[in-house]
Amino acid sequence: MVRQYRLWLAAGLALSGLILFLVGRQMLPGLVERALTQALWAEGLTGAQVTLTELGGDQASGTLLLDTRCAPACHARFTLGYSLPGLWGRRLDALLISDLSLAGWSPPPLPPAGAERWQWPSIQLRDIPLPLPDNPVLPASAQVMQASLTPLPAGGWQADGQGQLLGGGAVLAHLALQGSLLPGQPSEIAVTASPAGAGPQASGTMRIRLPAGAPPVGEGHVQLEKLALWGLFPLRLELSAKSDKDGALALQGLLTLPDAAGPLQAGRLSLSLSGTPTRLEGQVSAEGIGIQDGPRDNRASLPLLLRRGAQGWQVESPAGGALFLPALGVAAHGLTLTAPAAEGALILSADSLHLGGPAPLLVPLRPVLRLDRGQPGQWTASLSATDLAGQPLVRGEAAWQPGGEARLMLEIPPQNLGLAGRSLDALSPWLARWLTAARGRVGLRLTYAQDAAGSTSAAHLLLDQAGFSWNGGQVEGLSGVLWFDTLSPLAMPAQNLWLGRLRAAGMVLDGGALSVELPGDGQLLVGPALVSWSGLALQLAPSRFTLGKAPSPLALTLPDSAAGPVLAALGMAPLSAEGVIAGRIDLPLDGRSLPLGGFQAVGPGQIIWQGAETVPPFLDPRQTDSPALVAAALRHYQFRQLRLSPGADAPVLRLDGGNPDLYGGYAMGLSLHLRPPADAGPPARPPALDAAVAAYLRGG
Repeated sequence: MVRQYRLWLAAGLALSGLILFLVGRQMLPGLVERALTQALWAEGLTGAQVTLTELGGDQASGTLLLDTRCAPACHARFTLGYSLPGLWGRRLDALLISDLSLAGWSPPPLPPAGAERWQWPSIQLRDIPLPLPDNPVLPASAQVMQASLTPLPAGGWQADGQGQLLGGGAVLAHLALQGSLLPGQPSEIAVTASPAGAGPQASGTMRIRLPAGAPPVGEGHVQLEKLALWGLFPLRLELSAKSDKDGALALQGLLTLPDAAGPLQAGRLSLSLSGTPTRLEGQVSAEGIGIQDGPRDNRASLPLLLRRGAQGWQVESPAGGALFLPALGVAAHGLTLTAPAAEGALILSADSLHLGGPAPLLVPLRPVLRLDRGQPGQWTASLSATDLAGQPLVRGEAAWQPGGEARLMLEIPPQNLGLAGRSLDALSPWLARWLTAARGRVGLRLTYAQDAAGSTSAAHLLLDQAGFSWNGGQVEGLSGVLWFDTLSPLAMPAQNLWLGRLRAAGMVLDGGALSVELPGDGQLLVGPALVSWSGLALQLAPSRFTLGKAPSPLALTLPDSAAGPVLAALGMAPLSAEGVIAGRIDLPLDGRSLPLGGFQAVGPGQIIWQGAETVPPFLDPRQTDSPALVAAALRHYQFRQLRLSPGADAPVLRLDGGNPDLYGGYAMGLSLHLRPPADAGPPARPPALDAAVAAYLRGG
């Protein structure tokens, strides 16, 4: 009987234990959740919620919501070490926090240590974002790689850790962190930055306070060395930021360029902003900057207004800024900047942009530049500019790729000049200093490209039936697309340009293919070419013109040529002649001098004119006395000297000799003013040039 009683007692105890185990197993998750929740509430996190996802005998994992008011953004994952006796004794054995997001969360006041406080271990944190004072100047983030929170006996916590400062996809600095969370005081974090890696080197200090229910407050000073921006290296950037408990924010930035940073040298770019976390006003300015090796007197200023909305910062200029590049003669007034939030385009415009001194290369412009950002490191830009009357004059586009690849196109679209289009001074005041009129159509396209192999630049100049006049003459029918293979120095390989007609110093030359070249030394090489003077074919010898200076005379040569074909070309056919004519004429282009030289033949020679007319038709009747006598003399004229030279508007033929069959061979010198040939217009350009012009207009 006793034995049976013992068996029933053992079975009852075992069943009771099993029941207690099963009940405890079911109650344990709630017990752990309540324990951690109560421990957090006792630290002032009264809105915290704990949810278990895994449970073991001495370890639990789950998610933590810091406060229901910022749910679901303010959350973390945790791993908790515990024991049942510890939980009954209000003690946690271990706690690891990871994947913490503080979005929308403000730390509440920390209560002092009391009877309700649990016994905490040193809390370990991994991969925690560190809140930084928000600023639109140097977007950066900080990450706590590992840290620990150690409870203090009187309440509160001591923080120590290591992290990284990140910017532009790179680690800018290593961070050492120290902080405190004390009852009745805002949480505070002190950060010391030291250089990291071989890229940009960052150093400095920051101190951040996290007042309850308010944005972060703090101040910091950061220096970045060996910084590369916009193709410039190495740069030095200093950035100071300060925010106070009233929400006021102040930013100061200084970007210093070394003496050899690239296209821009020396000088500095400074920024000053102040305001609130949602609105900042200030100015950006640049001074003492050199372009290439030029003077370091370039400067710019631009007022700024920054507004922060749901999509980020929007930038604009409340008042116009200014830009001055004295060495280049560039001045811009009324500069404005608009940069919408998020991925919007940046737009820079100016009320007026002057290019050059008293006589600029182009008339003042009203430009608008649009900059768009694509994938990281990718940018595209477009430019449009009108004159101050609103007529389109300049357009451009550019693109930058990661790795430094870039391309640029800047164009003056084809412009009609003359009565049907722009006057010359409405296009280029600089050209209007040298030319009195322009006709036809002109255009200019500049290109630049850069890649790992280097950079290239080029230009194409369109001349479509263009004509230009100056005080010393004029040219008509210039046609072609001239290619400049470098822009600095400006250089153009030898190529042909079509010349329709040249008028200067009383001479009219019908042209054709004209060789032009600009070697890069500032001198334009023109010629050789074949031209026609009153029907006579001449050679235009190579000439040099220094850009920006008065032109030198052109040299027209006639190599040794039989007298008969030469005189026939001048309209004296039918005739036969004996003798050789050769020589040179220097044709001035300055409008003040007369042609020098001529073409000569030394006798004995003769001219036998065989025309049936009694009055030679090749003579200018307005300047010829006794034309019948002249006709009789030319029937068999024997000359000792012959000279062909320019007259007022046609060649003049001077002869020294006589007709042996007239007046007993008495000497009879003749000065014959030849009739100007009928004007059939300049020669038409060849079809190949039509195709080249059409290709340019298509953008080729």
